[in-house]
Amino acid sequence: MPVPALGHYLPQTYLKGFTDPQPAPGRKPSLWVATLRDPSWKLWGVKGTAAMRDYYILRDRSGGRDETIEKALSDTEGRFKQAMEDAVLPRLPLGARARGIIAEFAALMMVRLPIQHEGIKRSSTDTVRLVMQRMRSVHGKTEESWKRYLQKMERETGESFEGLTPDHFDPERSQPIVSHEYTLAGC
Repeated sequence: MPVPALGHYLPQTYLKGFTDPQPAPGRKPSLWVATLRDPSWKLWGVKGTAAMRDYYILRDRSGGRDETIEKALSDTEGRFKQAMEDAVLPRLPLGARARGIIAEFAALMMVRLPIQHEGIKRSSTDTVRLVMQRMRSVHGKTEESWKRYLQKMERETGESFEGLTPDHFDPERSQPIVSHEYTLAGC
């Protein structure tokens, strides 16, 4: 069984910039963290902060782990760290390459937060519900119009929609489900 990976929604490279500059003797640099559940300040290690198990791990068709997103984020973080060390920290002018790397890193920071994924999930669910309502109101008015619509869809997709009724598209009777994988792919 594969070992779960911690997916950082705030990258470790970024978090390290906020570590206590004077750790206690024998301790690694840590972060002072307060959460909504526990507002008292505590020292946390960078590795376990702002992370969720397997957050960026998708499943391939056979159920195996697809680490494509995790690897891409890791590559971007590595380039960002290098740009910071080469140009930003020594206060040198940023060349086009360093600016591009920092811009890419900043853009990814905007889309990797769980709250962003929840927003995508809500928006996508609302869109699916609206499409369902539209399909019912336009194509489900009469049995004949519904039959013509299904025949058109079968011609266009090559799939069979036998047995599908306008009731299948009643948002009050069925709840669209938007997966975590979909929200990651949408980012």
